[in-house]
Amino acid sequence: MKTNNSGQVLVEIITAFLLMTFLLSGLIVAGLFAVKNAQYSRNRSMATKLASQQIERARVVRDVDGIDAVLVCGSSCYISSDLTLTTPTPFNNISVYLKVETGSADCKFAENKIISTAKWGDANPLITPAKQVTVETCLSD
Repeated sequence: MKTNNSGQVLVEIITAFLLMTFLLSGLIVAGLFAVKNAQYSRNRSMATKLASQQIERARVVRDVDGIDAVLVCGSSCYISSDLTLTTPTPFNNISVYLKVETGSADCKFAENKIISTAKWGDANPLITPAKQVTVETCLSD
């Protein structure tokens, strides 16, 4: 008895082609997510370093010129590498600024809370995870 299998091979080839297409598209999507996460991690690491650097500069300004020199900062300033207070300017697409809160309840042994915030990209609060890093410390005389 003879059977006609001519259409069956074509169906098998199309099925194999579709399976390979789904597999390759899944690998491409996974690769794109990996690149996006690596870029986010790189930006977050740089932002954390810059925010911590602002806290350290505030400590140096306090040690050299006294706490009043830091308190002048108020709601938003940037301490440059020569330890002068300036307006915040972006660095490598990362905006860093320092904020001083006096009389903060968060600080038990110091009355001044220093908050350094670094933002990158569009910093839209609706995007998760947020594109911002905040480093806080308490600072006394």
